[in-house]
Amino acid sequence: MPTKQELSTDDEGEDWEPVPAPISEIDSAALLMHLIPQYSGIDNLIASAESRRIRTLREIERRRDDLAERLRKVSDEVIGQTCCNVVERR
Repeated sequence: MPTKQELSTDDEGEDWEPVPAPISEIDSAALLMHLIPQYSGIDNLIASAESRRIRTLREIERRRDDLAERLRKVSDEVIGQTCCNVVERR
């Protein structure tokens, strides 16, 4: 079996230790308990990313609605002025 020194790379911290593959359900449970903090951290990152995504989509929708309203107003003004100019020329 390779030693810790043989398995470590530059990207891994000093506290890294290989975890043996589970052999039984008890080993699987122990491994899960060992890895729960890592899963919890990943879950928190996913929740944070989902929250940012939802906020971003809401902001895009708000700005889109605001832009659509401003474009409608300007368009109505332009069309109104064009119609008035055509009527005045006759």
